[in-house]
Amino acid sequence: MLIIGPSDNTSVYIKNSIKDFLNNLGMISNTDEEIFGAGKSIILTIKNEIQNADLVIADMSRANSNVMYEIGYAHAIQKPVLLIINRYEKIIPSNLRGYYYFVYDNENIEELMNLLINQINNIENYENVWG
Repeated sequence: MLIIGPSDNTSVYIKNSIKDFLNNLGMISNTDEEIFGAGKSIILTIKNEIQNADLVIADMSRANSNVMYEIGYAHAIQKPVLLIINRYEKIIPSNLRGYYYFVYDNENIEELMNLLINQINNIENYENVWG
């Protein structure tokens, strides 16, 4: 699994919390910050990681243009994507409003984890999650 989102302190905290939770359940996951390194092409690296991921969890908070590109790429290659957004965000990108997304509160990460694990289990139970 790949967890993507903005790179500000709050978003990094959320991504790392999700990663730690999933890894503790035996679901190997990485955040976007972990995959980049010196001398690597950022775009080729992220595309490769999305292609190899069974699932992408994407935080669309702050409507970060890089994250929007990555969500679009994952959709284009028909990877399942779980969308999350901070409850204080006022704008959900119009092209993503038609998808299910989960609203999280920084003060109640446990609720987000429960929602995510239920959705991950649903995805694993269905061969094709694309309509």
